[in-house]
Order: sequence, then structure tokens, then C-alpha cells
Amino acid sequence: TRETTRVSVFVASLPFSGMVFAYGCLDEKLPAWLNAHRRAFEYFGGVTQVVVPDNASTASNQISKADRAREVNAEYAEFLEYYRTADVPARSLSPRDKGHVEAGVKFVTNWLFRFLADRKFASLDELNAAVAVQIDVINDRTPFRGEPRSRREWFEDIERAELLELPAQPWRPVVWRKAKVNRDWH
Repeated sequence: TRETTRVSVFVASLPFSGMVFAYGCLDEKLPAWLNAHRRAFEYFGGVTQVVVPDNASTASNQISKADRAREVNAEYAEFLEYYRTADVPARSLSPRDKGHVEAGVKFVTNWLFRFLADRKFASLDELNAAVAVQIDVINDRTPFRGEPRSRREWFEDIERAELLELPAQPWRPVVWRKAKVNRDWH
């Protein structure tokens, strides 16, 4: 139909190796956010001890107008608790909290979007398959940081051992509903 759809790209980055992960989502709402996190953990083969998200309202809310501190959303906190990790929202106006992610976003913008710019995709799954291929190219690219090793080699040699194990079952969202019993108990 040649109909176009805007897609948001979730980017995760590990601090030491610089290994990146990207995943396209149709929106930036909490279910897509949590699904992207789950996929990032599965891609890395483990869970980081701390997650530092940007100041996205999907992950955290500002406690008060006077205080710039942020509080983690309840469902996001439940998700992180399931994966036995902690969340430390980035402070506003403090780019040092998330510098490696900003570098990962810049790298993904330059290497992923440029590669996919002229292509058309019929579905989100088709787009994410192409993104996965290009992310593997980015992570396997050498040299990295002036060394003859790639991001993946840095990750395998040093950072993989620092990740926590994935749970046996992946996280699934739970939807709670209240029901009211009729007068005749049916």
C-alpha cells in the first residue's frame, strides 16, 4: 500500500565493551519498552547489574517540580525485580550518567540508519531482522578503540562474566482485572 509508519528504535549499550543492541518498536509505551529490554538482555546473554535509562517518562517520573530526582514506574520496577537488576534513572542535565549509551546511539544512527535508509520493509519483523544483521556487523567490526579487537571480543573476554544469569522463563506482562459478582452469584 506504500503506507509509511513511524518506528522508534530502542538502543542499549554496555559500558565497557561498547557492545550495542537496537530494536524497532511501533511506539514508546511501557509494553514495547519492557519487550525491548527483555530482547536486549537475551541478546547480551545476561542481565546487567544496573540499568541506567534516559529520562524517558516510560521508565520514570519526576518526583516533584522542585526536585530533579526521578522515581521508577511501578511496572518497570516489577520487571527489573524479576530480572534481579536495579534501575538508576539518569539525572537530568548530567550526560555523564549515560555517556556510553549516547555514544551507542550516535554509532547506531551513523551505521544502522545510513545502511537501512534506502530500504523499504513490509513489516516490523522484517525491519528488526535487518536491524539485527547490521547490529552484528557493528559489534563484530574491528578495530575498536585503537585495538585490533571488536566490541564482541571485548565483551566475550571481559564483560560477559560480569552479567547476571537470565531467569529460566522470560518475563511476561500480567494484566489484572477486577470482576464484580452479580446479585444472583452468576
